[in-house]
Amino acid sequence: MDNPLAIPLINRFRAHLSAKVRFSVAFALSGFPDDPQSIENLLVLMQDEDEEVRDWATFGLGTQGTSDSPEIRQALLQRLNDPSQDVQEEAMSGLCRRLDERVLPALTESLQNQTVSHCVIDAATDMLEFEAHRENWDAADYLAALRTRFKY
Repeated sequence: MDNPLAIPLINRFRAHLSAKVRFSVAFALSGFPDDPQSIENLLVLMQDEDEEVRDWATFGLGTQGTSDSPEIRQALLQRLNDPSQDVQEEAMSGLCRRLDERVLPALTESLQNQTVSHCVIDAATDMLEFEAHRENWDAADYLAALRTRFKY
């Protein structure tokens, strides 16, 4: 309902036994990604045993939110090694939005994959500080632009 007064009520269910409930918590907190209470709980949910919970928490904090701190960046960096490709890509996106150059090895590798997702292209676009995707560019074009800009 877009009411931040609900955050403490939502947070009470962060450690619920049901992954569906924890997913709902991550989903709800993603509506308030820059609230300090949400940030604290999304950071915890980014380490959840359930892939969907980690994915939504990483999306909420990394992509929906604009807050930045060493703790947020470190959490996103750790998710680059997540077993889930979706979680990895959300973490990549969050780091690129924050222009954190530590993401470059993972971004470079993802741009060289046989299939490159829209999330990876969005991340490269953010890292290059483009306003929008470049028309007629493919993954190789973004990779070349990244290597040129960051001497990578």
